[in-house]
Amino acid sequence: MSDISVNYAALTAGADGLTQQEQALLHKIEDLAQALNRVAAGWTGEAQRAFHENMRAFAEETANLAAVLGRTGNQLGNAQADYRHVDHRQAAQYRA
Repeated sequence: MSDISVNYAALTAGADGLTQQEQALLHKIEDLAQALNRVAAGWTGEAQRAFHENMRAFAEETANLAAVLGRTGNQLGNAQADYRHVDHRQAAQYRA
């Protein structure tokens, strides 16, 4: 039987890191959108329509990416908690 080793600190650090990356990405996207909106503020007609259409698509795709980072971070955190729970349960059986 092979040994399974879980590094709880690495799972926690990974979850925290992904959450931080999600937040950083959202802030950068917001900053970029504000800068682009300033550039396009005077645009009218087709240019304005195309800009807003592309910004909508960009916002949707980057929000999806941020959501993936967030979900993955949550899943790492859940995995850490689940592994720890199993370890505690197994340790309790050996003590009984």
